[in-house]
Amino acid sequence: MESNNQTEQTKKQLRQVNDYVVCQVQLESCINFIQSIDNEKIFFVSSIFDTLKVLSHLENLPQIDSIFIFNWEQIDYEHLILDNSKLIGVYNELNLLCLSIQEQIDFLDQNLQTFRFF
Repeated sequence: MESNNQTEQTKKQLRQVNDYVVCQVQLESCINFIQSIDNEKIFFVSSIFDTLKVLSHLENLPQIDSIFIFNWEQIDYEHLILDNSKLIGVYNELNLLCLSIQEQIDFLDQNLQTFRFF
């Protein structure tokens, strides 16, 4: 399990990418929160440990745009989760995770702008 210091550092760095970061620890409350979102897209970040529990619940939620997995312990579960179409990647380094999230935000923003003009 990730230490409190690692958790706080992760939150801090994620907030540098986007200041609206919501952390959930209970699966049911997490799913309920996601389902309560109407007009926004969610970039879902999970630890490798929690991913196996939540992926099946996330696949059909239209609010979820992208899924990112943070594998700080470098555990080899990737082969079990790579078949999810919303999964962007599994990251062992926080900097790479944040960079990928920023790239996905930029990509989504470009697509929204294109959609508005055409």
